[in-house]
Amino acid sequence: MKFAKNILFLLFSIAYSPSSNAQYISVDDNQTAQELVENVLINSPCANVSNITVSGWAFTSGNSYGYFNAGTSTFPFQDGVILSTGRASSATGPNTSLLSEGPATWQGDADLQQAIGENNTINATVLEFDFLPLANKVSFEYIFSSEQY
Repeated sequence: MKFAKNILFLLFSIAYSPSSNAQYISVDDNQTAQELVENVLINSPCANVSNITVSGWAFTSGNSYGYFNAGTSTFPFQDGVILSTGRASSATGPNTSLLSEGPATWQGDADLQQAIGENNTINATVLEFDFLPLANKVSFEYIFSSEQY
């Protein structure tokens, strides 16, 4: 009887064991801020876009911002814009260690610092633009994710 219980427990454990699902995405960190805003974020004739700027870090290979595509992974968004505190291409996953890229001289975002009451933040990538919606409803879906907080 004890042997049968152990076998059942083992089978149950195997059948219902937690498994990790790596989230592989592809990242193109060579698109311009204008391409990202007009072709990915807005991508609609329902808005006029102007004054597109990005501040981040231009690494020797790639940028701290870019376009991502989920491909065949189960990532919750099929595609979108990635703004990173390091190389955007480092977000492809899976990540098994703390990523820390970019120099301490890469400044934080003054608006964010004021909003959260913090000073001396570093490594902010900021994508800003003005848009005039031509529809009565505007929405953006986003994920805010961090491995440091």
